[in-house]
Amino acid sequence: MDVAVKGLSATVGPYPVQDVARELLRLARAGLEAHGALALLDPVEEVCETMQTFADRALDAWDRGEQHYLHAFTSRV
Repeated sequence: MDVAVKGLSATVGPYPVQDVARELLRLARAGLEAHGALALLDPVEEVCETMQTFADRALDAWDRGEQHYLHAFTSRV
């Protein structure tokens, strides 16, 4: 339940969720490397590094008065 509230700032037992996510990303990257599909993980890697999800960016845009969620997404690309 902590992850649902705190996201990557949460812990699972003694482990920070951000560290767990990075390890899962490393494993996924190793598996996708052989298929030439590494770019699929770029958005996940960005979330792991910035600790800001699309929902966070969309909410920030909403708070700034940008009330269309697609604008929040396209402004990052």
